[in-house]
Amino acid sequence: LKSDPVGLPLDHSATIMSYCNFCTGGVDNIALTYGGLWDGNTPQSDIGHWMNHPDIAGIGTVSVEPKRVSHTIWNALSDKAQECVEPPFQSEMLQGCNDSSDCNDNNICTIDMCSPDGVCVVSETLGNCCGNGVCEQGEISADCSDCGPYTIKPSMPCEECHALDGFILDVGVSENANQAITLTSIALRHKEPTQFRSNVEVFVARSLKSGQATKLTASLWQGVTTATVPDSNGMMEIRFPSPITIDVAGKVELYIAASEELIQFGVGAYSIENDHGVQLHSNRAVSGRFGTAVESFSLNCEVKYLVEEVTSFLPLYTDEFRNERLSALPGDTSAVEPTVTIPDSSVSEAQAKSPPANTMSELTAPDRNDEVSAATMYMSIASSSATTVVLLALLRAMM
Repeated sequence: LKSDPVGLPLDHSATIMSYCNFCTGGVDNIALTYGGLWDGNTPQSDIGHWMNHPDIAGIGTVSVEPKRVSHTIWNALSDKAQECVEPPFQSEMLQGCNDSSDCNDNNICTIDMCSPDGVCVVSETLGNCCGNGVCEQGEISADCSDCGPYTIKPSMPCEECHALDGFILDVGVSENANQAITLTSIALRHKEPTQFRSNVEVFVARSLKSGQATKLTASLWQGVTTATVPDSNGMMEIRFPSPITIDVAGKVELYIAASEELIQFGVGAYSIENDHGVQLHSNRAVSGRFGTAVESFSLNCEVKYLVEEVTSFLPLYTDEFRNERLSALPGDTSAVEPTVTIPDSSVSEAQAKSPPANTMSELTAPDRNDEVSAATMYMSIASSSATTVVLLALLRAMM
């Protein structure tokens, strides 16, 4: 729906999601459709294979590309359907045996034996062995996969992404986790830059309250690194020149700032936690360099990390701990201050194109007026979806 629809009243000029029944003309303004039809070509997930519904008369004056609504609904439901039709869990087929010589799971870190029931079982998992699932002393330098890198990311990245120049991301480790972690990189989805040699800077908060203010303060953020954005749209990985360490029960706030509005994000916050107890919380977009922060948006990203080396086996992290922490995660500000290891130097854009010397970028003061930045943010997103319009209307009311 256009933010300033003209031509109302007009029969069948908008979708049932438009709320144009509250405008002059009432219910007659509404066409009984969500807005789009699939044209039969594959893949059906490609919005280019959808058309605007022919019953909508107000395309261009009242409605703008209403097919997007039907396309988004189909994608959301098809993802759920795939989950529903997955076959029930089946345990791994057991290998029969006459004696232990028949048993070998091809893992050098396990000792296999034939049980009295005539089935192969693992009788022991060896310590100090790469492949036992535990990151032990010396295995990070040996590049053992037990230590990672592992990735945490939202399960459903934005379908129709918006773009902005700033975002705040919280990364933490549950108090019930076994090990500390070190962040090694972050990957961001971005649109094609319009400026020559656009760049993205990464900052880490000097305290856990730095990213909670509505207006960011440059002096409260420590520069980590700068990377040049590729010329075409896609995913770019930004490697941290020195890993950022997060202790158990700790948390860090990262501020991602681009030189233009190209960082892609979606509507609605998310909080996720994985089997290592690593937590990822995305909620706040930022308009303008160290500008105004706005809630209820989600960054399209992937964070890579290594787990800390341990000296002995530890019990597995459990689901009940994870669920308990997720219920309190967005409002949890009492976590232990994390240990952050960052060198005190500066990086050039040329150096930032590949993972190189341990350097960081310099902080600079905000370079855009807050009110202008917030207005720009509103205008760049407002035409995308009814949900976005509602959220940003709330933003306008608070300003």
